[in-house]
Amino acid sequence: MLSDIPLYESPKQLFKQNAVYVVVGGLTGLGFETVKFIAENGGGYIAILSRKIPSNKKQEEMKALQQQYKGSKVVFVQCDVTLTSDVEKAFQSILNIFAGSPIKGVFQSAVVLHDGHLEVLNLADFQKVLNPKVAGTLNLHWATRRQELDYFVCYSSVTSFLGNSTQANYAAANSFLDVFCLYRRNRGLSGQSINWGALNLGVPLKPPLPQAEQVQFPQPLLIALVLQPPSILMAFC
Repeated sequence: MLSDIPLYESPKQLFKQNAVYVVVGGLTGLGFETVKFIAENGGGYIAILSRKIPSNKKQEEMKALQQQYKGSKVVFVQCDVTLTSDVEKAFQSILNIFAGSPIKGVFQSAVVLHDGHLEVLNLADFQKVLNPKVAGTLNLHWATRRQELDYFVCYSSVTSFLGNSTQANYAAANSFLDVFCLYRRNRGLSGQSINWGALNLGVPLKPPLPQAEQVQFPQPLLIALVLQPPSILMAFC
């Protein structure tokens, strides 16, 4: 018996060779895994944005990645994503470095944690955690407003709807990402928030999860998410 449900045939290549993909917070953890994911799946040009300059070890890893995937070029641009002027300068630098190649994707993985019970958190504790995800995402939105993006992906967390007794500020920041991606989609723009569960990379969990409950970076899952994504998708892994 044939089904009436149409099958979706995935494209052979997720990313374009002559296009630029920006990964914010791409030097460590989930961000660098995303850099590798883009290179492995055909992305020609990858720009990593981070406040910190890459260590010698990380520079070697970036070189090794380019040698492994000959068609990919990975560059680092120092940028504090919470500062509008920094983001504008960074994107102008990217356009200059990769002249003639359009920016087709932004992956926002910036994160800062400052945990504590709600009664002891002050305004500064909230701003420290909110700024990278709220101000940073708004700056990325405005910096790419003239670009026809295939992807505008924000890395959120299950804490945005499940909560955590010591992460009210982090939950609020991720809730913003979820709603903002809905806003972009309602305006006809690309936008997806991925509510990641616990991963054994990136910002360490406190207290750490038992080894049996940790999962590796799920590349097949991310491939499925970026093909025909809803605006918000839970990734319990």
